[in-house]
Amino acid sequence: MESKNVMKILKAIFVFAVFLGALAACGGGGGSPGGQPGKTLLTTAPSPVTLLPGSSGQYEISGGVPPYRVGNSDTAIAVGAVNGTRLLIGAVNTGNSVVNVMDNAGAMVGVAVNVGSSIPLTSTAPEALTIGVGPASMRTFTIRGGVPPYMVEGSNANAFTAAKIGGNQFSVTGMAIGAGVVTVTDAANTKLGVAVTVGAPELRVSPTELKIFPGIDAVVKISGGQPPYQVAGGIPSAIQLTISGDEMHIKGLLASKLEVGVADATGQTVKVTVEVTNGTGVFNIMPGALSITEDDNQDIRLNIYGAASGPVCFFTDRTQLQPQVGGCPTNPSSVTLVTGSAGSRCVNGNTDVTLTAVDSLGAVATAVVTIVDNGGCAMQAPPVTASTTAVTLNRANPGAIPPVPASTAQILIRGGSGEYTVTADNSSLATATMNGNVLSVTSGTQAGNTAVRVYDQRQLNAAPVTINVTIQ
Repeated sequence: MESKNVMKILKAIFVFAVFLGALAACGGGGGSPGGQPGKTLLTTAPSPVTLLPGSSGQYEISGGVPPYRVGNSDTAIAVGAVNGTRLLIGAVNTGNSVVNVMDNAGAMVGVAVNVGSSIPLTSTAPEALTIGVGPASMRTFTIRGGVPPYMVEGSNANAFTAAKIGGNQFSVTGMAIGAGVVTVTDAANTKLGVAVTVGAPELRVSPTELKIFPGIDAVVKISGGQPPYQVAGGIPSAIQLTISGDEMHIKGLLASKLEVGVADATGQTVKVTVEVTNGTGVFNIMPGALSITEDDNQDIRLNIYGAASGPVCFFTDRTQLQPQVGGCPTNPSSVTLVTGSAGSRCVNGNTDVTLTAVDSLGAVATAVVTIVDNGGCAMQAPPVTASTTAVTLNRANPGAIPPVPASTAQILIRGGSGEYTVTADNSSLATATMNGNVLSVTSGTQAGNTAVRVYDQRQLNAAPVTINVTIQ
């Protein structure tokens, strides 16, 4: 049903444009004295004009010798038509074409037309993706930009499967050791490739160096590789060591400096340097720094030592992580961080979350958890909103005495990822620019109604916020 409606729209634009073109060629409407003979033939249409299939743009023609007419290089892609001093360009199919605007003296201005999307085809997947084997290895990514609908294909079904999910997502699941390419193709035949290697991602531990006192427990986070994890080699007598899930728990017994090996199911190994020193530690959190990936939803346990007797209060500075027990527990030996009020640990780029602890004497200890953006989850940002969705501006009149300057309205944009891109439906009526989260809309020289749309730059397929603009 949707495809039939699109075809009806395309046919309507085509018929209307051809009718106006024929009318202008016969002198109908095109002979109005709105131009300025003797001046250079101009049009407000940018070059290139970028339109989505089924849409159109209207622009003004001035100068030259009226009446005006158009020449279409490829009406299967774009159709231009003239009505007086108004130029209509309708987008029919994806591709590139040229609409030539000509006056009665033979002067000509060419307008390049790009039917497709001004937003490049991208995805949240990295250029090179390494995943493990089995259902647990499945990764999901979001497709952005280009011209929907999209197609997704994998080149090696023996090594991995690639499947489209909904309108703008795809998943990759490892089946066996091997490699290949996932190709995303949009309706304009633009292709995006993601190299896929099925094996074990690099095995990592955090921290890689650990300093503890006898009797103090510490936790080392394990990531990557292929679970299950195990201790590589013997356990030195100076420490107690166990591995549970993706955590290695170490307790110091005797003063010593040693290395502990961790291995995954594929034989990858990585080492942690552990130093157990005699003495009593000052108020501190162990480990003081560690890294997790954004799709790691397991609880994070950090050990507390050296705190004064009494309550210890815990705080985090970002909503991705928060203490499992709120408030100020009494004499805690550890603190557990869980997924916070953001609802997930998804981040736009690697993000540090600082845990701050304050004991009963006011001493402060901190630890930093770095959440690594590995493309493992799609951002679930709130919708984009605007402080107002309608503005009225006075048009500019540079020929008046005195000249009337353009007027500008500023609108505050909120929500989304905080990074925005803006489009103006008719740049001859109004132009728009973004500076941070402030949208500036500036009037042109023509009166009329148009719209400005603000998109989340990291979720370009999400619905934009629309600001209706009246130029009077």
